[in-house]
Amino acid sequence: MASLLHNRRFILYNSKNSFVNIGYNLYQITIPFFSFIYFHSIVFTGIILFVEYGIYTLTFLSGPIVDKVEDRRYIMFLSEIVIGISALILALLIHIGRLNEYIFIAIVAFMAIGHDIMWTADWTVIPIIVDKEDLPRANGYSNAIGNASSTVGFVLGGFLIIVFNAFFSMVLYSLCLFAGSFLTLVMPIALTKGERKMRDGLISGWRYVFKGNSNLLILSIIISIFSFFSLLPVLGITYIFASSSSLYYSLMFSLFYVGAMFSGIAIGKYFPLRFVGKAMFGSLAVMGILLVAAVVLSSLIILDTLFWFLIGFFSSSYYTIYRIYLKIVTPKEIIGRTASNLYTFRGIATVLGSVFFPILFLAYGIHSVFIISGILITIFSIVFPIIIPSIMQLSATTTVQNA
Repeated sequence: MASLLHNRRFILYNSKNSFVNIGYNLYQITIPFFSFIYFHSIVFTGIILFVEYGIYTLTFLSGPIVDKVEDRRYIMFLSEIVIGISALILALLIHIGRLNEYIFIAIVAFMAIGHDIMWTADWTVIPIIVDKEDLPRANGYSNAIGNASSTVGFVLGGFLIIVFNAFFSMVLYSLCLFAGSFLTLVMPIALTKGERKMRDGLISGWRYVFKGNSNLLILSIIISIFSFFSLLPVLGITYIFASSSSLYYSLMFSLFYVGAMFSGIAIGKYFPLRFVGKAMFGSLAVMGILLVAAVVLSSLIILDTLFWFLIGFFSSSYYTIYRIYLKIVTPKEIIGRTASNLYTFRGIATVLGSVFFPILFLAYGIHSVFIISGILITIFSIVFPIIIPSIMQLSATTTVQNA
């Protein structure tokens, strides 16, 4: 911990990310609420999430571009500036009442491209600025700081939704991006050059995915199956609370990410190096049970707050552990393209769920969808380790010790 506190680059990196996370989560809490209330359709909300996460699925194209750039600051800086300007344009259109479905989808798509490139560059930073033996703690603490700043963004966004409207959220989002872009420029992170040709980067990234680490590939494919359910909590909160109470919507959305924040803190301090598989699938099993409980036992506000906090905690836990494991076992010179390639599996499943679940809400009711989904998640989290027992034995200790 002391070595991280004395690492100026690590501190600047997390300071920059705090502004970016506050801004992005202003955006994240506002967009589902705004699309549902303004356009009066949970299916349209699903389409918006489909477009956003569909573009994230193409992140494997940005990985080689990022890996071939020596100084990643310029990629992050330009992305942050472009997204900030786009947020201002969206705010202006909301303010003057000239926003329609097509323009809204186009702006969300353009901003998603910026987010995709920015995050791919961001993925490569921590393995460079900290020692490998500090990676579990660094990733855990960065995740906790990110979730804390995300919570600030959700609280601010919720307040602006309740008191004002989406216009103010988008303006504040752009200001946060501009502040983050300034800190990006003063953060020294010159990195090693990768392949000069994009084609070489694409090939080497996919080669490592399919030939470099079979356990990582198997785990990533399994994670992608669970990713089909990753937007279910967000869509559920929007559908249950947005139309009835902006206060409850903001509260539950924020509590969901407060749970994720505490998950990051716990994993940063107690990362299960020897029990990666057990910790991941245990978290998934608990998450499935909680999804069922959230609709079966929900009758009081105190129960709602508890369930959505815990769902946030366990839904974040399994993916945080996966991300840290990925960073530990992947060579740092190809981590950008490897992470972006592997996200393709997760992204495809996520976008399918984003459209599939709103339709199921309308056809069968949200209670039935949550109960069946929770049961399936729990069953899958038990069945996969039985079918492929090696994934329960996954450990990152050997990799760290041999680094």
